[in-house]
Amino acid sequence: MKIDPKQLATHPVQTINSHKELRYLIAGSASEAIEYISFVLLIALMPHRLYIANSISFIFGVLSGFVFHKLWTFRGEQQFKTHEQFIGYISLAGINFVAINIFLGLYVQALHFSPDIAKLLAIATTVVWTYIITNLFIFRHTKAADK
Repeated sequence: MKIDPKQLATHPVQTINSHKELRYLIAGSASEAIEYISFVLLIALMPHRLYIANSISFIFGVLSGFVFHKLWTFRGEQQFKTHEQFIGYISLAGINFVAINIFLGLYVQALHFSPDIAKLLAIATTVVWTYIITNLFIFRHTKAADK
């Protein structure tokens, strides 16, 4: 992915719309923001319920992420039907949920990070593999064109 900074500065919408990786980062950041903000709010309401707060916030993040990625990041003519994509996305989310809980527990209990920082670090661990799997498998296009 090569992005011309001058083009981004002069035509940001066109540049973003023409680069799937930028759309992924923006949509993913928005869904992660929804997840993270809801996590912080939930942990404030129930400070000793780390995994319950993480579970609820994770659901918010997954649902918003699916909608953002389906409709914008990986838009276009896709190989699989929406319900098949949703099953794949939820399956990947389940794997990520387990991984994030493992990392969250490790960062909070073993490394003594605050829950909010631990949550950010745990999310960061799943970003790359999630992009690869969603791009190559879940939202695969029927055409080679990258819109």
